[in-house]
Amino acid sequence: AGLLEFVAATSGNAPSIVMGDFNAETTAPELQGLSARFAEAYAALHPQERTDPKARSTLNLAYFAPRHIDQVFLQRDAFEPIRARIILNQAGPEGAWPSDHYGVHVRLRWPSSRLANGAQP
Repeated sequence: AGLLEFVAATSGNAPSIVMGDFNAETTAPELQGLSARFAEAYAALHPQERTDPKARSTLNLAYFAPRHIDQVFLQRDAFEPIRARIILNQAGPEGAWPSDHYGVHVRLRWPSSRLANGAQP
């Protein structure tokens, strides 16, 4: 609720993207308010992976059980995810990991309906 209040107080007329390590899965009760107004990009593009925790994990599987807790939430009707993938999910040549979390890389675009209504990309 506090995050939604902050977005409302600071976004003006601009659409919003909210991302980070939420320490909770997208479906967790504490994220339901956010999920009502924002779509999680990776989940939107990979619905088949909801039943495969390892495929969608953002926690490094070398250290943790699989969980998707790093998310990119796009304001509904303001952005359209066109690509989302897990990155930094392999150790480097010497066996060092970039982080204890994997990254989430998202590409998005303005929906054509928004552009038709005069929004600037």
